[in-house]
Amino acid sequence: YSFTQNRETSTSVSAVPSEALIAPSRPTSVKADMSYKSAVISWKEPCYRGDSISGYQISKDGGKSWIDVANTPDENAVFSYGFDGLTTNREYEFWVRAVNSCGAGDSAVITQIAPPNLGAPTINDVIRGYEQLELEWLPITHVPVTGYEVKLDDGAWQKVDPIVFDGT
Repeated sequence: YSFTQNRETSTSVSAVPSEALIAPSRPTSVKADMSYKSAVISWKEPCYRGDSISGYQISKDGGKSWIDVANTPDENAVFSYGFDGLTTNREYEFWVRAVNSCGAGDSAVITQIAPPNLGAPTINDVIRGYEQLELEWLPITHVPVTGYEVKLDDGAWQKVDPIVFDGT
């Protein structure tokens, strides 16, 4: 490539494209979807890949240890990796980086706190009767649940044994 800056003095600059490849830039669109004791980290490929990307690496401890992740995106070109067994109320610093034949590229970083509880099931219906209530809810399915408790107004929490109809 050539660029002439001043025609009168014939000053020019020339550049020759380099055949040297470099490591990829950091992944883009990094997100952390946190739930009770788990997280799914998702990202898109870097803007600059260098040589073709052979895979990704992810860390949940600020880059101290790395896990290799396959180079297989979903139908929307989004990559993801899930972590289980996280400690509730703890801050995690997730790092993601692309790897090519030149090595690992720069890391994209996202910090999130693992939520403190399971969350509440979705209540579909409340049926009121004489001195009784009947609740209909969708069970939580993303983690094992060992039981349910209900509370009426400012009363105490009481364990209940749900009766399952049609899977709900």
